[in-house]
This record gives sequence, C-alpha cells and structure tokens, in this order.
Amino acid sequence: MSAEIKRAKENNITAPLCACGCGNHVSRSAANSKQWNKYIHGHNGKGRPRPEHVRKKISKSHFGIGRGESRSPSTEFKSGQRSSPETEFQPGHKFHLGKKRSDAFRQKMAAHYKNQRYTVSCDYCGRPLKVIEYKIKNSNHAFCDRTCSSSYFSGDRNNKWKGGITPENVAIRGSVGALYWKKAVMSRDGYKCYLCGTGGRLHAHHIHPFAEYEKLRFDVDNGITLCPDCHKWCHAEEICPIVYQVSKTIGII
Repeated sequence: MSAEIKRAKENNITAPLCACGCGNHVSRSAANSKQWNKYIHGHNGKGRPRPEHVRKKISKSHFGIGRGESRSPSTEFKSGQRSSPETEFQPGHKFHLGKKRSDAFRQKMAAHYKNQRYTVSCDYCGRPLKVIEYKIKNSNHAFCDRTCSSSYFSGDRNNKWKGGITPENVAIRGSVGALYWKKAVMSRDGYKCYLCGTGGRLHAHHIHPFAEYEKLRFDVDNGITLCPDCHKWCHAEEICPIVYQVSKTIGII
C-alpha cells in the first residue's frame, strides 16, 4: 500500500479503484496519469477479469492478426524483395554525374560556396586561414591544428588552471612539443631500441642531459630510442649510448 493511499484512508477520503476490477485502491496520481492501464505498481491484472470496454479495445486492435502475421501483409516488405529495381540505388552510382547545369545555376552555386569561407588568422600563431561561415558563428577562436589549440588554451586560459602549481620539469615533459619530439625520435629509429634492437615499450632518451641543455630539449638529433632496461642502465652507469655502441663496434669495449 502506497503512502498516498494510506493517508487517504486515515482522512476518510475515498481512493479510486484499480481499473482491472480487482477491488484494490490506487493512488490519485496513478489514476490521473496519462497511462491507459492505471494499475497498481507490480500488478498487471493477470488472471483477473477485465472490464468490457477494455476487452473490446484489445479485440479490435488484434482483429485478423494471428501469431507471426503482419497487420498489413499486402504492403509488408519481405526479405530479398526489390521494391523498385528501376529507381533503387546501384553501387558506384552518382546521381548528378553527366548532368549539365545552366551557366546561371553554376555561377549562383560558385558565389554561394565562395561566400561561405572567410579569411581569418590563427589565434595562436597568426597564420591566415580560410574558415567556413558556421565555424565563425559557433566559435570565438580559429586555429591551424590541435598543436596551436592546445598551446593557446594552456596556462591561465585553461579552465582547470590552478595558478601554476605543476613543476616546470613536469610541465615541459608533458607538453605537446615533447610528445611530437618523442614520436619523431622513435620514427627515425624505426621504433626499436638503439642498443638491443627490441621493440614494444620504448623511451626517448636525451643524449645531452635535459636539465643542462635547454636549447636541445626538443632537438631530434639530441634524442635516441631505448628500451626501459637500456634506458635505466644508461642513467645508472652515466654512459652515452652512442659512445658505448661505437666503442663496442671498434673493439674498445
């Protein structure tokens, strides 16, 4: 029994009866709802007599329809049936291919598409761009690519900016420029470790130390691909991998 029905009985208010004819009361909110059944929650009237108007409504809606049959067999689309072979879409078909258009229509279309593009400058690097009209209406910024967009919205322009609490070393190593530098180094080395030749998980190692040579941090010639074990070994022994490989080749080591 719902709380609404309980309050109605305590206040001697007659609650509406269930529409299935079971004799149980339902809440007024359920009785006034737009749902046609108006049954108690969890009660669907199974095994109980339905009112005559409900039985007629169900009988009329299912008249002439057996199990597995359609309501309109004459217009039903059957599996494998071709509705209209003359007008159906053919693979590789181009609707306007070979269709000649008038000069006036062609000039109208050219002017329409020409006016849709505007020349603006990138908000980060200032390079001129041609942008479609709807992009200008729906956005207040224009960028060359994701690199310019990420760089522009970094720092205090970002909605997650917390006043520069990230250390400088972590910020530089996690920047977009560091990611492109890492991919360029690994692509040059064929995504293999320079010392042992294994693939899989790889690191981009700075030949000249990251902290001491600021101008060479994103220089591709200052990077080399190493696996995690070789990278850890080079830092522990303070050995340059190129010097080690050359020394090993000529027989010094």
